[in-house]
Amino acid sequence: TDDLVKRVGKERNPMTMSSFVGTYTNPIYGDIKIRQIKRKILEIDFLNHRDLNASLQYMDNGEWLMRYNNLGYGIFKTKFITDGADVKSIEIKVNDFLEYDPYVFVKQ
Repeated sequence: TDDLVKRVGKERNPMTMSSFVGTYTNPIYGDIKIRQIKRKILEIDFLNHRDLNASLQYMDNGEWLMRYNNLGYGIFKTKFITDGADVKSIEIKVNDFLEYDPYVFVKQ
């Protein structure tokens, strides 16, 4: 975890923060919303778990540090899947004892 935190802000995000903002959906989970809460921080709102969210901070090489507000869910690195300047999806994981497989959320 410390190694991931040390990577935050090492590189400049090549895309605008606003390009990641929006609603994403997964056929099993449903919808999440990603919004910008600070100049360099995004937040994921899990619409089926009203008290759960996660912050996203850009590290480097297209990877983001994802930290849940409930530490039991974990701290992970993640990537958005992009096509040029278009954001297509994001893969989201939680600690294995909660759910083993990651979920892919497609931007609407």
